Amino acid sequence: MRNVFKCSSKGLIEKGKNPDACIYVGVYVSLNEIKYQFNRRSYNHTMKKLIFAAFLLSALYFMGCKKSEFKSDLSKPITNAVLLFDENNNAVNDNSGTTISIEEVGAGLPVNIVTDSKGEFTLPLIKTSSITLVYSHPGYGIIKQYYTQSALDSIAKGIIAIEGVNLYPISSVVVNSASAKIENNELTITCNVSVPKQASLNAIRFIIQKDNSDVSYSNCISNRNITKSFPVVNGDNIITVCTPCEVQCGYQSGDALYMKAYGDISFLNSYTDPFANKIVLPCINPNSNSSVISFIVP
Repeated sequence: MRNVFKCSSKGLIEKGKNPDACIYVGVYVSLNEIKYQFNRRSYNHTMKKLIFAAFLLSALYFMGCKKSEFKSDLSKPITNAVLLFDENNNAVNDNSGTTISIEEVGAGLPVNIVTDSKGEFTLPLIKTSSITLVYSHPGYGIIKQYYTQSALDSIAKGIIAIEGVNLYPISSVVVNSASAKIENNELTITCNVSVPKQASLNAIRFIIQKDNSDVSYSNCISNRNITKSFPVVNGDNIITVCTPCEVQCGYQSGDALYMKAYGDISFLNSYTDPFANKIVLPCINPNSNSSVISFIVP
């Protein structure tokens, strides 16, 4: 069976969302909004001095305060849930068996918690500067969440919450071979894949690099290194990509690009590892026999 897929004119690169977010809290005080009028000039002058002195002392006090008065002490356990989905993107009935590992970054304080049938779990009291939460389930992609000192302080204050997690199975699609040719400004790729059973999440994804030394799923530092997903069936699949799309995605005419195909799910499921400064694709199938495809952007 041959599957033919033509890439849209919107480009080849997957548009992901940045999971990082910051909360800024500011206090602005304007003395112009406080006006005092006095009858005698000397009294008015004295009061202005007193007000200025009080304002100055207050400012020095707040400047001398620590950035956070909390010490990342989650004073009560936190309950959340991990939901499981199958290869057709359907929620499963039994969400038990997911292990949540809590590791204190730097010091190492492993704690293992297992979800119940509803996928719910409860974090114990946490007193640490930063933590990494690791969510793992047999056959599913591993997800990690990173919480810094400021994030834990915000959780302790009730400003933000520990996010719930959805887990998806590791792709069962295995890429057996891949070849490409360029004709009329179009890159045509023929990929032969093995698919154990047809499912809606079956897809392949290309890792794209400007250096052919490490064209690997474990070496993605930005979304420019990750193409969109392409649905596949068992056997040969023909994928046509308009090469000017590469220019739209940030590459320049004349760039030599290198790509390798991997089995993955049909939507971009990823997170950023702030320590390795890389994008992690938890559901990608590392078993790929695809050769590295190279071409020059016209």
